[in-house]
Amino acid sequence: MSSMKNAEFSGDWLTGLTQIVRDPQLYELLKYCPLDIMQRWRFEEIPRGALICRQGDICRQFSLIVSGEVDVFYEAEDGRRYRQAHYRKGDMLGELEIFELRHYICSVMAVGSVQLLSLPQADFHRWLTLDNHFNQRMLRFFSQQYYQLSKKGQQRQFVLAVSTGLPGIMAAIST
Repeated sequence: MSSMKNAEFSGDWLTGLTQIVRDPQLYELLKYCPLDIMQRWRFEEIPRGALICRQGDICRQFSLIVSGEVDVFYEAEDGRRYRQAHYRKGDMLGELEIFELRHYICSVMAVGSVQLLSLPQADFHRWLTLDNHFNQRMLRFFSQQYYQLSKKGQQRQFVLAVSTGLPGIMAAIST
């Protein structure tokens, strides 16, 4: 109880927290986040066109989109960009790379004005150990992502088999 009395909250932090509590989708994600972790969150305003994550840079924070939309894209060596996803409120950034400070696989750019809630890696890890609700959501999210990726792999294998004729079809069926 004394830690609550001694806690310091900036005006921006309280405004951001109010926004989260009033939004059912965001509240559902963060409702069991411990106060000491919530105090570590940073609210960020990102202007349209700004790069949020750069492909190849090391991921040092986890971010949650509070408002706005972003494009996720892979940039080839020749400079061409291939859009991989379009994220909006409630989606996560850095969730794959944050665990081991890996390099970002793709870049992320703000489509319009974006508000992010960001947490450094150490605090993100601590949050996962303390908040079983969010931990379970992350496990379900990763399970869904892995399932979809596996499904795409099967579809590609089948298309390849069909395009290579009967020997390819037989190989696809036997695997």
